[in-house]
Amino acid sequence: MLELGPGKTLEIVLKARQHWAASGSIADIEKYLTDQQVEDSGIDYKIYDGRHIPFADESFDLIWSSDVYEHLRFPKITVEETYRLLRPNGIAVHLIDLKDHFSYINPDPDVVFNCLKCPGWLWEMMTWNRSNYLNRLRASDWATLHESVGFSILSKHNEVSEHIRGTFNENPKLGYLSKFAYEDAISCSVYIVVLKEKVPWKSGD
Repeated sequence: MLELGPGKTLEIVLKARQHWAASGSIADIEKYLTDQQVEDSGIDYKIYDGRHIPFADESFDLIWSSDVYEHLRFPKITVEETYRLLRPNGIAVHLIDLKDHFSYINPDPDVVFNCLKCPGWLWEMMTWNRSNYLNRLRASDWATLHESVGFSILSKHNEVSEHIRGTFNENPKLGYLSKFAYEDAISCSVYIVVLKEKVPWKSGD
């Protein structure tokens, strides 16, 4: 298996190796782990540039990430890369946080999607060079993006903001959400499981 963006922990890959995985690898855009931690774990640890993930084609049966995809600066490239890295019938599982990460300490439930208020060009200007970049893609965007590169969606579960759902129609502070489909306007995270289907055998192959 491959985990994308684990940060400072090896826990997921180590547990996978303990229970079922023949091998485990990690790719991240910064080096959070020490050489000694990596050596002791026996895990293949790669640092990459946010674009090309440095593993060979069809190297993995499973790719996993948690709270990583919302930070991708090049989401289409990463989704294409995961498709390349998976073997036929391989699966990718991603938990994606859709909330405004810059408003976490604000207790006001109205600000959960504050990141969606400003135009896209302005958001990019304000955040592109921040280490905690947020791409603002919605749940349906992630589904469409995976399908566009050839994945089949096995499962997609949206967690919704009960406050936003309950006040969506009468809260003037949420008017900016009207440009989104209702499901996207209320969804604060998405859990998506996708499959790289094996190409059917054809006569003459």
